[in-house]
This record gives sequence, C-alpha cells and structure tokens, in this order.
Amino acid sequence: MDEKCPWWDHTTRRRIHRIEIPYGRFRRRIALPMHVLEPVAQELVNGCLVLTFNKMKGPR
Repeated sequence: MDEKCPWWDHTTRRRIHRIEIPYGRFRRRIALPMHVLEPVAQELVNGCLVLTFNKMKGPR
C-alpha cells in the first residue's frame, strides 16, 4: 500500500478502532473495559478528541 491511510499508523502499528464524522454538534458515550485499559493521554487534534490507552499486564 503506497498511500498513507489515516486509520493506520505504519510506524507504531496503531490503528483507529472507531471513527464517526457527524454533522453539527453531538455527544457520544462509549463503554470501555477499564479493568484492562490504562489511560495514557488525551488531546484535541483538529477538533477530534484522541484518547490513548495501554493494555494492563497481568491475568485477565
């Protein structure tokens, strides 16, 4: 694949799991399994909220 895909970062092997492009204002709540995820960072990039998580190590 020669073109850059905005949903896949080839350098870090990260991908976007959910993307929504609604028209106008909106609010969305998404349930996350916080018992296995550790919040790392949050930032606004071009009007989009980007949340970064690490998977916790240990028994599941």
